[in-house]
Amino acid sequence: MMMQLAEELGEIKRQVANLLQIGTVISSSDDSRYFKIKIGGIEKDLPQLSAQPKSRTPLPDDSRVLLICPHGDLENALILGAISRPEDAEDTKDFFHVIPGGGSIRYDAEGNVTINIGSGKKLTVTGGSEVVIKGAITLDGNTTVQGKLTAEGEVTGQDLKTSSGVSLENHTHSESNGQAGTSPPKKGGV
Repeated sequence: MMMQLAEELGEIKRQVANLLQIGTVISSSDDSRYFKIKIGGIEKDLPQLSAQPKSRTPLPDDSRVLLICPHGDLENALILGAISRPEDAEDTKDFFHVIPGGGSIRYDAEGNVTINIGSGKKLTVTGGSEVVIKGAITLDGNTTVQGKLTAEGEVTGQDLKTSSGVSLENHTHSESNGQAGTSPPKKGGV
């Protein structure tokens, strides 16, 4: 009886000692659902715990991760999340999330959000039938509008050149007979 109790106590201690473990990411599957993790001399393909079934956070190779191992068993282990290292830390108290491929999201204490997608990358925002952005918008770069553009209010600009083939600076009008006002602008005069 005493021997059996000692064995059971030893098994409980092993399970508790192995409940949480630290591993290192070696690689990830193509869809980032499973990660090859090295724990000591053992390598295992493990899933990552997430808040939503279709949500996941890619983990770069060499990331340290915390694992939960039910009953101390690596066969059923899950990745709880990445462990920050001092050399990875930003010198800030802002919320900061690094996106693989060179991007990042920063949310500072004043409520400003900065999204950096990396040089040469494309940011796509998709809405149902409408996307609403409130506040002043600055577009810094060439801009293409595909589809109809409607402005409610004044449209101003510097260096406006043409509209529908008509020079906005140098177009001419036909003579007015004094009753109908000015004629529509003539094309040309660019």
